[in-house]
Amino acid sequence: MNKTIYQQLHHWRYSLLFGIFVFLLSLFGVKPFIINTQILAEAENFSIHISPLRVLFEPILGPILFYLRSYDPIPEFFVIFGWVSIGMFFAFVKRIFYKQISLISALGRWAVLSVLLSGLWLMIFIYMISGPLPSNTIINHDSGRILFNTHTHSHWSHDGLISPKQQMSWHKRNGYDAFFLTEHNHNKNTLRFVNEQKKGLLPKVPHIIAGIEFSGSNHMLLLGLKSPFITFSLDDKPVIDSTHQDGGLVAVAHWFSDEHNSIQYYIDKGVDGFEIDNRNNVFSNNLRQQIIELCRENNLFMLGSADYHGYGSAAHVWNGIKIPNWESLSHQEKTDSIIAHLKETRFNANNVFRYIDRPVFKKWSIWASPFYSVITYFKGLIFIQVVSWFVWIVLFQLFKQKSYYRFLMNDKIHSLSALCFISSMGILVLGLSYLQKAKPLVGFNEQYQEFGLNFSILGIIIGFVSLSIIWLNKKFSHVELKN
Repeated sequence: MNKTIYQQLHHWRYSLLFGIFVFLLSLFGVKPFIINTQILAEAENFSIHISPLRVLFEPILGPILFYLRSYDPIPEFFVIFGWVSIGMFFAFVKRIFYKQISLISALGRWAVLSVLLSGLWLMIFIYMISGPLPSNTIINHDSGRILFNTHTHSHWSHDGLISPKQQMSWHKRNGYDAFFLTEHNHNKNTLRFVNEQKKGLLPKVPHIIAGIEFSGSNHMLLLGLKSPFITFSLDDKPVIDSTHQDGGLVAVAHWFSDEHNSIQYYIDKGVDGFEIDNRNNVFSNNLRQQIIELCRENNLFMLGSADYHGYGSAAHVWNGIKIPNWESLSHQEKTDSIIAHLKETRFNANNVFRYIDRPVFKKWSIWASPFYSVITYFKGLIFIQVVSWFVWIVLFQLFKQKSYYRFLMNDKIHSLSALCFISSMGILVLGLSYLQKAKPLVGFNEQYQEFGLNFSILGIIIGFVSLSIIWLNKKFSHVELKN
């Protein structure tokens, strides 16, 4: 009996240690919250919504969703693959040392498994940026405050991978009451879309307002435009003046990442405000403070932008202003109220909020980021998410005792190759769908054609490599290739 208990404990030892690790980190961690980025303090009257679907599949979805809000998501994600590959290499070195496998066989298996894992890694990455994942989002408990976004692009921009209607769905899901659709350098399609909502042909929520992202000496947001504008190759001053004549406002976008002129240069040109936070850029607190102080001295408003192009499901940044009786206002009154509030209240018009689940605006060493991320992710889990991890650990241990698990693990190369092939077909289908979407957008959009072609080629290559490895593994199975 004691021997049986000992065998069970030995079988569960790694799961028990991991479970204790998860529990302790979550117990002493800091849960996600919303900050006011102007003062870097926790904002009141907000909470975080965690999707039940995420909780149910926390060990699968949770780490992916955590990485979606990383300050450098793409490099950090592929650094993880580098560490996994290094870990596999040392695992094979250990087996060579104990004479469980020959050097040639170990190197061959390591190379093949690295190739297969790279295919799976690409599939996960593509799913991260294109899949409708159940990301955490904001809950606004202040009935007098609306949340809005001032910077977003649909497939009518050259770099957008989302339709205007999908933009509406994304903004609604992420707690926005309104958003400005700011295509690059033109707004004819945007005005038509806004007019459809005004006529009742589209849902009322979220409210849509026309804008443009002007590619001047620095990108600028032209907000609240009523007339058609085309701003390709125009100079800053004429565009700023024309926007004001049309009743709109001008804000400098992500100056901190795309600096061409001084902040004072744009103030002298007559802009009305600056972004101080942007979903796609992380900048120093000193620089943010510099912009805030100049906005204070010149009575300019400050904005935070989701800068959403259709990549990923998570919203990071919101703007919040007080507008009484928002729901009872007409379409035009809603637009006018936001523009008037920014125009008249200026420096005190808007509060910028950001979702925080890691140290505020601190970039980690890129090669050490996986270790920091693991700790920070588990520290941010609430009790029900920890329970989900424990349930999945138990299910996995029970699954390991089944014969089909041993069958799958008996030949990891064959199993991974099959999974990699299935993944490649998913990438190929996504690529072909993007190529189909590109046809009616010629002259406006470059991303569908580029991504569609790359994904299609990638899917074919990964599929061919996967099938080749399956064939070679079967043909040479009598050689030392299996465990």
